[in-house]
Amino acid sequence: MPGPGQPARAERRGEWVNDEPTAHNVKIFGSAATHVHDSCGSGDPIFVHGLERTESWPDKETGEKRTKDVVVVDNRFGEVGVSLKYVSARIERAARPAQAS
Repeated sequence: MPGPGQPARAERRGEWVNDEPTAHNVKIFGSAATHVHDSCGSGDPIFVHGLERTESWPDKETGEKRTKDVVVVDNRFGEVGVSLKYVSARIERAARPAQAS
């Protein structure tokens, strides 16, 4: 088994294998974006669960198709959480917007 803090994954035979952490481009929309903006700072460790999408666009200079994968979180799907490994946090309920009648 890997040492503390070392990324790992279990293989089919139950053996632990060292693994590399991953980094992703993330886009957050709606109320989740507001809460992340109000609660987190640059470099704060967070967990993201969202939909992976591939964005594409033509390169401005060459016209070649460029792509990148992004994880999208919005009001319909996805969650963002703060890692409490090295920081503490206090839960503060956000006011719900008034519903139109």
